[in-house]
Amino acid sequence: MSVPQAPASMSIPASIPASAPTSTPAPADVLRAGRGDLDTLVALGLERLEAGDARTAAAFARAAHFVDDARIAPVRLLGQALAALGEHREAVDLLRGVLDTPRAANEPALAQGPLDEVGTRIALAWALCALTRANEAIVEFERAVRLAPRSSAALAGLGDALAQAKRYPEALDTLNRAIGLDVQYGPAYTALGRTLTEVGRAQAALKPLERALALDTGRGAPAVALGQALVRLGRLGEALPWFNRAIAIEPACAEAFRHLGRTLAALRFDKEALDCIRAARTLRHGDWPDTWMDEAGLHLRRGDFRAGWRAYEKREFAQRLANAVPPMWNGDDAIEGESLLLIAEQGLGDTLQFIRFAPRVAALGAKVTVEVQPPLRDLLRRCFAQTQVDVIARDDPRPDYTRQNSLVGMPYALQEDPATYARDVPYLFADADRLPHWRAELDAHAARAGLAAPRMRVGLVASGNPQFKLDADRSMPLAEMAPLFARTDIQWVVVQPELRERDRTALDAHPAVWWTGDALRDFDDTAALLASLDLVISVDTGVAHLSGAMGRPVWILLPYFGDWRWQHDRDDSPWYPSARLFRQPQPKDWASVVAALGAALADFPI
Repeated sequence: MSVPQAPASMSIPASIPASAPTSTPAPADVLRAGRGDLDTLVALGLERLEAGDARTAAAFARAAHFVDDARIAPVRLLGQALAALGEHREAVDLLRGVLDTPRAANEPALAQGPLDEVGTRIALAWALCALTRANEAIVEFERAVRLAPRSSAALAGLGDALAQAKRYPEALDTLNRAIGLDVQYGPAYTALGRTLTEVGRAQAALKPLERALALDTGRGAPAVALGQALVRLGRLGEALPWFNRAIAIEPACAEAFRHLGRTLAALRFDKEALDCIRAARTLRHGDWPDTWMDEAGLHLRRGDFRAGWRAYEKREFAQRLANAVPPMWNGDDAIEGESLLLIAEQGLGDTLQFIRFAPRVAALGAKVTVEVQPPLRDLLRRCFAQTQVDVIARDDPRPDYTRQNSLVGMPYALQEDPATYARDVPYLFADADRLPHWRAELDAHAARAGLAAPRMRVGLVASGNPQFKLDADRSMPLAEMAPLFARTDIQWVVVQPELRERDRTALDAHPAVWWTGDALRDFDDTAALLASLDLVISVDTGVAHLSGAMGRPVWILLPYFGDWRWQHDRDDSPWYPSARLFRQPQPKDWASVVAALGAALADFPI
């Protein structure tokens, strides 16, 4: 479908805020405007809130509270205004507190509308969503739906929160219910478009987002969502004007600044991208850990590891640990004699990549325990059995420990030269007892497929976890590999436990390609199979990291805008000396990557 016409400018906005706006009406002016009457002050504040002027709304709410601090309406209004200003933690505290207070019978302002219990719960839930506390938000939205089952606002919010919690089928069903109740409710179409984009259906998202733009003209959210859909479709240049349009509608729209910055980063306008990302954080009063992750990625892709790790330490998980007990260890003091728990915070690939640092911390005199995802425990426990590092799974009892940190926080804590990151490779190894089985399996498959000998044995991973937010960018349809599957001198082995339906169809056309399926019982099996192959070709998944950590030849296929750890422009990696990187020259262009693979395979020594 066509995309509505947006302003043609691809530039960043002329005025990026250097600090959060602070101008508010003077208290005396506010009281005069409301003539000192609480109900009038609340009504004026609500009017300003609905007009998008949350700062003035907060001023009216505070004035009303000054007039009568026993009334609940001003507090509800203030909580909603603070949420609109991005002060989400304060908003959550206020709104939760007021919901726990019995409503006074003499408050007619609360009888219906945005300041009733339904409106307050919706505002609380949105603030929780902004803090990425989706499960708590779902509870509040569900309560609002029970109170007002025909409220499109409550249902649309619930759908958005379900999508944030990755409960996508429920989210889509709920959002369609919201639209069914009120076909003129624009935010429901925006949420539907966002969710479709999240599940890899960005093209389908364009139609509801077009409808949202027509209905919800006073907010920037529909334009931001359309820009995000275009980015996911690889149409980066077309996305920029939509983020600019959102900022023109809502000059303090932090989401628009953030996604404008992320898109500029993908287009390699790093300085402008950093300005926008910092502006987004300023508009949220500095309280936005996701933007610190964005900033960290900008620095790390450019090879500025010092600045990158410093920004990375301000992500949400690190901030929580900084206030935890036992205290966090971030390299600021000696660790000798301490018991340190390192937590696998992120995905399987991240754990495989960063666990190399655990023995280096142990060498400083600490007793180190690493808590990892259950599927990795046995592999990592075996590989580190001869070190001073203990490995437990998340569901195992924790030992006593005096300090803690995330595993991915170790580069910052250790402050090592990036040139040393790969010094321990290989640090993961196959179980020698399993190697004969997998070599025999490979021979048996080759015989069944009638493959000639000698032949090259190549493992292939085309897709990763479909629940990963950017999976649609990093995963490749197996059909793209068809030009290479025709080579009879290569034994192709698809090294992934699950296949998507589209990939099953592609493999049906190439019966000589072996999909291992559930023959891979665990990561030790995977490691043994990888050790039996000549080469592994993988998109950015845990298998790519496992191959690199084992020192196996691995070719990693990257989208146009790859993850920060692969940096810009390089075809090698400071993390894995045996890795070679193949990058899309344009968004969504896997055909060029496959052509480059074909040329490289012709020169690969067996």
